Amino acid sequence: MEENNQSNVNAEDLKKEAKETVNQVKDSFKNVNMKEETEKTKKYFSRFLKEPITVIKEIAHDKNNSFFKTAIVLLVVWILVSVIVSIINLITSVFSVIFNIGFEFVFQTIFRNLLNILKSLVVPIISVAVLSTAIYFTNTKNKKSFLTTVVTVMAAKIPVVLASIISIITIIPYIGRLASPVSSVLAVVSTVLTFFAIKSLNDEESNDQAIKKFLIVEGIYILVSFVLSFLTIYI
Repeated sequence: MEENNQSNVNAEDLKKEAKETVNQVKDSFKNVNMKEETEKTKKYFSRFLKEPITVIKEIAHDKNNSFFKTAIVLLVVWILVSVIVSIINLITSVFSVIFNIGFEFVFQTIFRNLLNILKSLVVPIISVAVLSTAIYFTNTKNKKSFLTTVVTVMAAKIPVVLASIISIITIIPYIGRLASPVSSVLAVVSTVLTFFAIKSLNDEESNDQAIKKFLIVEGIYILVSFVLSFLTIYI
């Protein structure tokens, strides 16, 4: 009974904090200075490349969420790049159909790829939201706010954002072959950083306990990914 009450409280807290996070995102879009935030993002990148774990720990314990607007800029970049890649795939698919199959399949190809473009708009958001929610619910001590959790997760996703940018070069013959292995390495780096993000958000000193939390969070993430795959949404 006590566990059910705790679950209900967590659900209500999450609902309230998620609503506040959405409102803060809206306000940030209204007041964001892209030039200023781009400069801040460059500085974060510079520090992140030198000491990523230290930066993630600082973000996880920053009560003022100073990284918030930078995280929004990164998310926007991630979404834009995903859309650009989807548009490139649409163009190449259409030309491939025209030259190899014929005009009768063009509209079918366009429709299918337009759906992929729409999905590319929401996949980054869903990915961060699912991971943040899983971490928030599994955090049982020194619980950070949902906004802090989201911002920290976004920091851990920086290598994934870089991978999405690199994926644009796939249109270049031969050079594009580098994109896949580099993206795979960056995905692994992001997973490692997610572990340290979970550890910092949970204030977990023990690596063994942190690994347990990490495996639970990843298990939830994989389960949700599996369910979404039936809608052909891959996070």
